[in-house]
Amino acid sequence: MIRLTLKLKMNIAIVAAFIIIALIFTVIELPFQNQRLQSIRENVILTLHTLVERDVEPLANEIFDQSVRSITIRLEKMMRIKGVHAIHIFDSTGKLLASKGPDRNVENPLNRFTPPPAEPTVIRTVRIHGQPTIDYTREISIIGERIGFIQIHYSLEQIEREQKRAFILFTGLLTTVFIVMTILLNQILSRTIIQPITDLRDAMERIRRKKGSSEQVRINKNDEIGDLSSTFNHMASELTRSYLELEKQNQALLISEKEINQVRKYLKNIIDSMPSILAGVDNQGRITQWNAEAQTATGITANEALGLLYPDALPWADKMPLSQIKDAIVQKKVIKKSKVEVTIRNERHYIDITVFPLTQAGRNEAVIRMDDATERFKMEEMMIQSEKMLSVGGLAAGMAHEINNPLAGMIQNADVISNRLMEDLPATLSAAKESGTHIDAIREFMEKREIPRLLENIRGAGMIAADIVKNMLSFARKNERGKTMCHIGRLLDETIALAKSEYNLKKRYDFKLIKITKQYEDRLPEVPCEPGQIQQVFLNILTNGAQAMFQHKQAMPLGYEPRIHVKAFVVQGIDAQAGNDEKMMQIEISDNGPGMDEHTRKRVFEPFFTTKDQGEGTGLGLSVSYFIIRENHGGEMDVDSYPGTGTTFRITLPLEVKNDR
Repeated sequence: MIRLTLKLKMNIAIVAAFIIIALIFTVIELPFQNQRLQSIRENVILTLHTLVERDVEPLANEIFDQSVRSITIRLEKMMRIKGVHAIHIFDSTGKLLASKGPDRNVENPLNRFTPPPAEPTVIRTVRIHGQPTIDYTREISIIGERIGFIQIHYSLEQIEREQKRAFILFTGLLTTVFIVMTILLNQILSRTIIQPITDLRDAMERIRRKKGSSEQVRINKNDEIGDLSSTFNHMASELTRSYLELEKQNQALLISEKEINQVRKYLKNIIDSMPSILAGVDNQGRITQWNAEAQTATGITANEALGLLYPDALPWADKMPLSQIKDAIVQKKVIKKSKVEVTIRNERHYIDITVFPLTQAGRNEAVIRMDDATERFKMEEMMIQSEKMLSVGGLAAGMAHEINNPLAGMIQNADVISNRLMEDLPATLSAAKESGTHIDAIREFMEKREIPRLLENIRGAGMIAADIVKNMLSFARKNERGKTMCHIGRLLDETIALAKSEYNLKKRYDFKLIKITKQYEDRLPEVPCEPGQIQQVFLNILTNGAQAMFQHKQAMPLGYEPRIHVKAFVVQGIDAQAGNDEKMMQIEISDNGPGMDEHTRKRVFEPFFTTKDQGEGTGLGLSVSYFIIRENHGGEMDVDSYPGTGTTFRITLPLEVKNDR
């Protein structure tokens, strides 16, 4: 039988462990390498987008004019971009007009745009002459009409080569580190473990030779541990006859008992520190355990609760009847009820109740856990409401598109009628003559009946309706580009125009009857934001203020005129979230409505809090607005209001995009 020393076994284990760790690191690194390649590819595509967008308009004119020389000069400039391998320009029929680069074997771009794709750009990753290449093909159009295509080949060979070189370097460095660590760890273990065990074996062997022993403990190990066991057997007979062994055992028992008590206290502290209500019950429904949260929720101490019947101890016992708890104990299965409605300190709450049967050591007991799920439930409701609002926004956009068609026809026909009656067109003069009258007589009749003014009124009303539809489409359209630089003054103007289209006959609420005043600082800088979300915030504030003013109009003094004042200016302040002193854009929207008391003002941004009648509001408008400003834009939103003095909402937005958001 081959004898393996303990030192050899440890060396084998160390080497095996480091090999496994190296393999794990390598496997982990591969996805990150692929992720970096994907990120580089996205950056290349963004560069190509930027390159094409910069020259697309002049290039479109050159293609339209068939100016091959101008196109060739422009392609030479574009070829200076590092990585661009070849560029081809085609007309609308797929005919090659100009080309730069070594790759002359090009494919007709019409093959990629038949059937027409959803986007005007087709991007593929292909291999050209054995090299990985991004094939970027873009449709070029003027006023919606296709006039040609641009095709760019961007080589990824150098990027892939650099990635492979970095991976090989990483693997070599990792292997070197593991080899050095293996040598060092081997030396440390040899000095700290192997040598002391060998010295201990030699010392015990010397004791054996001096005193001897008749007891034997047989351990069949052919290494240093086996030698140590053999030496210990010879000393055991001497030690067992010593009364000190009993004393040691007694001390061990005392220590064990102390440790058990410490473990019990530790477990009790863990149970008491949990935010859930925990109660233990036996199969008769009597309380056996009671944590601190249960005492806080019920006002019953642990000493008072122990031994009480479960329905007498917990006020919400009817939500989980004792019969179900007994079934859980007998059947050894977990029972859970979610979103159970209860009343805590005169407020509606939702709790999750879970019954865990104790299946170990034959104990017929169970643990009841109750968790406050109110915040989670509110968040789920908020998400559902947000989905509904998205659906409503899509419906509004569809309706606006449908309204646009007859509206455009109405405006166009009004213009045609006006031109035919008021201009000296040959067809008009001929038709008047054939009818036995003169165009001047017709115009005199129309002037007396104010027909031109009525036509202009039709056209003006149609243009107002078109502006309303345009604002509705802008508000309802989902912003897929993320944050863009926007002028706050224009966003406020568009939102006010959209709000003026709202009218509620039942509440006698008409936004157009409100006097709007604006005060924008000169040369306002643009703000990075998502315009649709910011308009949603403005619209929530404007409509809430308008509804409050019209709802309490009867309580206002005689001659009361509802007014809203909008301000936008730059302030120097501290960004509370970033902790930096920087310039911020501040928007103030004030009204002269009834105002709010302190209780309402403190809760105005809470989800589901509303002062409106049942069925007239969800209580989510201002809470969602607060979330948009704080979380999505890194800004601040607060309110100043007192009864009878009106209300002012103040929004502060950073002028620079936050890197951490």
